[in-house]
Amino acid sequence: MEEETRFLAPLPRLVQRLLQMNGNDDLSPEEREECQNFDWSRIPKLQLEYEQIIQHIPKKWAVYRKHYADTILSVLPPNPPGRPRADALAEEALELQRQGKTYADIAKELNKLHGPGTTNRQAIRQLIISRRKSDSPTERKPD
Repeated sequence: MEEETRFLAPLPRLVQRLLQMNGNDDLSPEEREECQNFDWSRIPKLQLEYEQIIQHIPKKWAVYRKHYADTILSVLPPNPPGRPRADALAEEALELQRQGKTYADIAKELNKLHGPGTTNRQAIRQLIISRRKSDSPTERKPD
């Protein structure tokens, strides 16, 4: 704790708060002047030194890491969307299955229509099974 205080003491108040991730309240005119005269290119090195110091203070380190993670996550874009649904392909596959075709036959037919490598027997099987589960209403047994 003393080492942290000694490290932060010569730094401008805003820099101290940035390193401690305590926000940036309004600064007095003197503090603004201090910041204007500060060499901001030193921040990455100061941050590394500060992190090395507070790693020895478990509670401060935990709070610091939480703030750091929250800050990083707030500027990252959300997860990209997943693979598009294959509803149209599933409808075609279900129609071919109603005509009595096997999974392999369905895959061959769809690959002819949509291009080679569009699907395979296992993918068609999974697609049809997943649609059966989502299409059938959940039945409850009478009590």
